[in-house]
Amino acid sequence: MAQGADRAKPFLAGAIIVLLTFAVYGQTLKAGFVWDDEGNILRNPMLRSVAGLLRIWTEPLAVPQYYPMTYTTFWIEYRLWGLNPSGYHAVNVLLHASNAVLLHIVLRTLAVPGAWLAAAAFAVHPLHVESVAWVTERKNVLSTFFFLLAFHRFLAFRLTRSAGAYVGALGFYICALLSKSTACMMPVILLVILWWKEGRPGWNAIAPILPMMFLGACMALVTMRVETEMGAWGPEWSLGAGERMANAGRSLWFYVWKLIWPNPLMTMYPRWSTDPAQVTSYIYALSSAAVLSALWLFRDRIGKAPVTAAAVYAVMVFPSLGFIDFYYMRYSFVADHFIYPADAALLAAFASWLGRGRRRWVGCALLLGWACLTASHASVFRTEETLWRDTLRKNPQAWAAHIHLGLVESNRGDAVAAKTHFLAALKIDPGNPEANLGLGNLLLAEGDAASALNRYLDGLQTDPHRAETNINVARVLLDLNRLTEAEAYLSRALDLDPDHPVGLNNFGVLRARQGRLAEAMEYLTHAVNADPDYEDARRNYRTVDAALRKSRP
Repeated sequence: MAQGADRAKPFLAGAIIVLLTFAVYGQTLKAGFVWDDEGNILRNPMLRSVAGLLRIWTEPLAVPQYYPMTYTTFWIEYRLWGLNPSGYHAVNVLLHASNAVLLHIVLRTLAVPGAWLAAAAFAVHPLHVESVAWVTERKNVLSTFFFLLAFHRFLAFRLTRSAGAYVGALGFYICALLSKSTACMMPVILLVILWWKEGRPGWNAIAPILPMMFLGACMALVTMRVETEMGAWGPEWSLGAGERMANAGRSLWFYVWKLIWPNPLMTMYPRWSTDPAQVTSYIYALSSAAVLSALWLFRDRIGKAPVTAAAVYAVMVFPSLGFIDFYYMRYSFVADHFIYPADAALLAAFASWLGRGRRRWVGCALLLGWACLTASHASVFRTEETLWRDTLRKNPQAWAAHIHLGLVESNRGDAVAAKTHFLAALKIDPGNPEANLGLGNLLLAEGDAASALNRYLDGLQTDPHRAETNINVARVLLDLNRLTEAEAYLSRALDLDPDHPVGLNNFGVLRARQGRLAEAMEYLTHAVNADPDYEDARRNYRTVDAALRKSRP
């Protein structure tokens, strides 16, 4: 009887973690899509066909990031529940709950005290809301799911030397990489854990990890290339080595503080500036190095666990510290979703100390407090409007929030409110191409084509590589019958985005006006295939097709 009860405990512990997760995140099942969910799901033509699925896997630039495993889940879900956001949210919550359960299993396997408390804290900590409540961050929860499975299988391989366990670890690791490339740090983490548990790793421990290192490096290089192609270049990324070092140190402490005191949390934190000439800029980096050094020097006295936890945290968060350029640096150097799942190491260290004796009650109180904060913060992701109004309330300099609220108001039909937000964004970030694009669209809808054209051209001066702006310039020029100029902008737009349905449609219209009906059909066919729901392209296709039929003898 006692043995049966002992066997049931892990299942009961896991069930409680799942219930806790759904209790705090259940409300997200009624939430909508926000921010770049539009490009990744709502208007992603790759999700519409088998050909799109093939391109997700074979063309790194077919979707915004080359994470084919993540986009495959979206592709499958599109067939299950179309564009109903509830299904996508439910999968995110389920994956997060699974990650917390897997973390519990891994920590128990490593004999970490307070394993359940650490896993429960991971499940309900407010820092994870962004990764769970925002559908696009599926890459975080999915990659972590495979990461923990791979980690567990590797630990089993170390115990049994089973080829099956190693193959499983390698397979799950590849799935983690293809979900999000930050999983490339797992081989380093494995070496740190082996040092903690077994002492200095020998060749028999290192050799099985080398293939993982190679695969991780390859995936990291692919992601770096894709990020650059997608726009991670320009003044926002022109940082010297000193600035990057200072920013990295500050980011490390930023996340530690947010883990301790998760308030306020926001979708877009202020983008701080760093003066590399000031010695004070390096305080965070120097203090980080000092803490790690002290934990290392006193490991014989306090044990190896503290330095292990700190090292695992630093290694896991390294890809997001700014040494490597990524697109989000345009908005801020830090974000809540960057810490998922790196903070698990710190939560485990904290729980191993807190989960003993009377301190357990403190741990329970923290869980309750974090759960309440998480439930409150998750409500922010209910709609696009609630997300960005909350962001502006906490960070009034978030120009991106103004732009997205401008789009919300524009879709609502309130042109005055929309203009107010676009102009506010331009006041914060003069020349912003998205704000100019939004204003141009409003002016064009009002019939002021000349002013709209000027806005579009102002946006192109800042960022000439924005396909949509080039398309809109061409649209105005088409209306003015300036066909040669329109063709130049459309050609540039399709060089930047060969599958942009609006660009393809407009090029088809251009060719039709030039009397080149066969070429027009090619572009319109491509436009319809790129977005079968694009009614303008379908209508123009029918018109040109009818004209072609009449022209034939």
